[in-house]
Amino acid sequence: MKVDVKLYKEVPRSGGGGGQTRLLFVQDIRLAVENSGSLQWTVPDDAAPLETYTVLVLVSGSTEQGTPIFQYTPVFAIRAVPMGTCQPGFVSANGMEPGCSACSKGSYVSHGGAGQRGAELFGM
Repeated sequence: MKVDVKLYKEVPRSGGGGGQTRLLFVQDIRLAVENSGSLQWTVPDDAAPLETYTVLVLVSGSTEQGTPIFQYTPVFAIRAVPMGTCQPGFVSANGMEPGCSACSKGSYVSHGGAGQRGAELFGM
């Protein structure tokens, strides 16, 4: 089965009070990619640091068939990764070594090093 993977960000609903939000499309991550259970991707340099991103995984073509089949990830953050960060597959609370620990399944990990930014989705 092929899926489309899309990046969204949660933003305040204009004119709406009480903390209401809406999802705003950011970009396609991959379209019509084979559903292997995981997907590795690199966050583009122009992605704004934000605490309210989510990824939509949609079965390719299901919207056109009238019944969209989809799932959103939990909300997550994209942050700039400072120089000297943890190696790929590890994260740090302060973004610097030492203190790096392995990411668990279901989390998003830095793809470390040299000012790069990235994330990896597991368990989809």
